[in-house]
Amino acid sequence: MRRKLSRGIARFRKLQATYTPGALQALARRDPNPEEVPEKTPLMLPSALSAAERDAGCIGGVQLVENSIRDAQCSEALMRLRNQLHIKSRFFTYKELHVRNQGANTRARNLVARNESKILLHSEKYQAAWNALRALNGGMAGWRKLRREDVRAMEDPEELTQRQAVRMRQASKRREKMEQLRREGEYVTDEEEAEEAGEAEGAEEGGPEMVTNTAENRREVSWIWRSAGTAGTDAELEDALRIEWTKARARARRWQEEVDLLEEEYRRVLISLEHEAKHWETRVTEVPVGSVDVAYAQGAIAYALKQASTYRDLASRVKTAMTEVHRGRGRKRVPAAAGGEEEEEESESEREGGEGAVNSDEEFFLGGEDEGE
Repeated sequence: MRRKLSRGIARFRKLQATYTPGALQALARRDPNPEEVPEKTPLMLPSALSAAERDAGCIGGVQLVENSIRDAQCSEALMRLRNQLHIKSRFFTYKELHVRNQGANTRARNLVARNESKILLHSEKYQAAWNALRALNGGMAGWRKLRREDVRAMEDPEELTQRQAVRMRQASKRREKMEQLRREGEYVTDEEEAEEAGEAEGAEEGGPEMVTNTAENRREVSWIWRSAGTAGTDAELEDALRIEWTKARARARRWQEEVDLLEEEYRRVLISLEHEAKHWETRVTEVPVGSVDVAYAQGAIAYALKQASTYRDLASRVKTAMTEVHRGRGRKRVPAAAGGEEEEEESESEREGGEGAVNSDEEFFLGGEDEGE
């Protein structure tokens, strides 16, 4: 195999002497390594040369040829990567439902390991083609960069993306803490700063903040499943895409249904509470004032009015809960209709009391920006 590959590389060098002589010049400047195996020998395509070397040492049209080849390589690698991820998902489903006993589990793990190696291979192929396209087009590849958190099946959660958001937030908190200590005049050594970073990393690996379960209504499918040219004639993959689309549509409809139900419940609660309040006010007129003791009649009237007031107070609290702005844990809740003065007074009281802002769970889990290119 290596002799055959060496002969192929020798024929390729003859073609390079005609079409890309600059590649041979760049290859001659490399330090010779007699122990280098053929599969590790660089081919020195136009993407491996600098812009000046391509302009001076390549005939016209060669760069366009490699650009077309690399573009097709990205498309094919992405298609094969999706197929392997689809196979991986089916492997785990089969293993969970049908595999029992040690021998069967070992065989299943071996299959999954081989599948993982193929996933890694196609990911590396895509990334190599993407880097070549960037080199040929001055930093613009035309495809998105494939990150580790993007390589996941359609039904897999975004755990890596959330962990990255946690790491970024923790690093920001560490920097703010160190800056605050420096502003207060305290001397922070490099050892203390490194120790603080190490403690944060340890908490990151095993702390409670690493719980990254994603709700169904917030889960997002990786971009590799939304790109053009998904599977071609692969009927199973097309069925999987249809299933995921149907599940996403069902989640959206279920979410809207919950919103409609909640609004209707709020409306009915207010009507019900007002009905109960009026019912107790009606019972005030039903007290037989002249037929019973005066103290008893006054007590019954007072109790009925108190019950009516209680139901109206509950209705007022329901209206407040309907219109309030979510403030997060540790902060006082303020109705949406309230002005900015109340919020300013609350902030001043928090500063006087030494209470800081506490991030809500929703803000914690939804942080981070799309880094796709």
